Amino acid sequence: MPFIQLSTSQVHYSDFLSGDFAASYTPSSTIKKTVVFIHGLGSSQNFYSPLIPLLPAGYRCILLDSPGSARSSLPQKGVTIRSIAETALELVEKLNITGKFSVVGHSMGCLVVEHIAQLAGERVEEMVMLGPVYPSEQLADVFGARIKTVKENGMEAMGNTVPKTALGPAATTTQRAIVRELLLGQTVEGYSALCNAIATSTVGEPEKVKAKTLIIAGSEDKSAPLDGCKKHQKDLNAELEIQEGMGHWHVVERPEEMAKSLARFFG
Repeated sequence: MPFIQLSTSQVHYSDFLSGDFAASYTPSSTIKKTVVFIHGLGSSQNFYSPLIPLLPAGYRCILLDSPGSARSSLPQKGVTIRSIAETALELVEKLNITGKFSVVGHSMGCLVVEHIAQLAGERVEEMVMLGPVYPSEQLADVFGARIKTVKENGMEAMGNTVPKTALGPAATTTQRAIVRELLLGQTVEGYSALCNAIATSTVGEPEKVKAKTLIIAGSEDKSAPLDGCKKHQKDLNAELEIQEGMGHWHVVERPEEMAKSLARFFG
């Protein structure tokens, strides 16, 4: 998992082949599809690690820690949803990926992939959104409160609450511990900056999205309620799949089901 210096910050990324665990892409690899994965708030590229070996062989999977998250530095100018999308596209160019590719986002990352699909136009052929948040004044208030909480109490405040409240009722103690570890891997400064990015975000110009789109929602997801998913569905003329009993941390909670859904959608 190397670092790469991009125009705004140093980014940590992985370039994997699906169907195996941590098998790296090489120029001689046979590629059926390239997929860029964007994680959510308080997370990292490792949110998707359980998914990669379960996908059909032949996918080139690009995973990155978004600027301000985990191992990627926070740019001096801060971050916005659009700037993260631009960073991801710069990484795609640096890795010499030409032609079309697909994108997968989780939570905050869904807004990022929607902006990627707007900025990249015809290049993004498919988009998958796992538990997408929908910008609103209420959402801005929620994340404004989170900024205050972590600045006063550190990331432990999130690590001690989110695993209890944001996963579905069937989540195991191990799954909750994984989410806690992801949260504790963040800095207060980076987490706060990304909270602000969500609070000030918009959906951009959804009419510019040409990608075929799938939204996967958890029936027990309190972080990205079904009403917001349905707004995205309407904006993007998307397919909506509802996973009964699932909370907000899709791949951590149900990696096998997510792999099956992506394989079906990608065909």
